[in-house]
Amino acid sequence: MKNVDTRFGIRSPWLDDDDPTYPCERVRARDRHSCFLRVSWRFLTSNGGDYSDAARRCGQLGRWETVCLRGLGRDAAEETRYALDEVLHRCALAATGEGNCLLGAARTIANASGMRGIRLATTLCRRAPPGA
Repeated sequence: MKNVDTRFGIRSPWLDDDDPTYPCERVRARDRHSCFLRVSWRFLTSNGGDYSDAARRCGQLGRWETVCLRGLGRDAAEETRYALDEVLHRCALAATGEGNCLLGAARTIANASGMRGIRLATTLCRRAPPGA
């Protein structure tokens, strides 16, 4: 994430505005999962926060689609500060990727807040549409 945070006036050479997935295909194979998990955030920052567009772009990543969609769920959870109605709304915009988006959101919520987070993630899963 340090590569994408420019608050301190530093521009990373590992960013390419024309290719938000860069450098994911160039990093070591063992690091690609982590890299593609963060691509959704690059999509969102380049499209003004359009979750439908970000999900569509995740869908073009072939074998990395699922990872990207789960990252989109992480983004939804973090941006909304775990507001479940808003997380559900944003993940619904992912259409066929809704389930993976919700899984990413639930993991993020559960991992961040101990037992309270686990209970909140459970509530999110219970409120998810059937089949999502």
